[in-house]
Amino acid sequence: MLKPIILLFFLFILSLNTFGQANIQYLKGEKTIYNIGDTIQLLIQIKAPEETCIDGMKTTKLFQKGISIISQSEWEEIKKGFWQKEISLVIKGNKNKEAILTIFRRNDKQSISQQEKFKYNS
Repeated sequence: MLKPIILLFFLFILSLNTFGQANIQYLKGEKTIYNIGDTIQLLIQIKAPEETCIDGMKTTKLFQKGISIISQSEWEEIKKGFWQKEISLVIKGNKNKEAILTIFRRNDKQSISQQEKFKYNS
């Protein structure tokens, strides 16, 4: 009796993490170490409440440290409550030799804060 309850609890926690955060895909492959000047193309996907509109998705902020956004598409709803955008970054560098992209979205129905880190050579 205890095993099914533990399994259900684990699946519930896993589903919260899967649907509560952003999913980031590398469009041109991911590297272990980048160089200054390298470009990175990402696809960011977010599950939002079904009633979210494009204006609601514009509250999702992207913060950069050691990188610059060189281009990005508008948010696109790929199916009800699932949004995505493509983004291109370039490694600029900083003293920590680790560039960071932070995805931040907070409103009364959803809170997302996720970071993607890129290590690089100087």
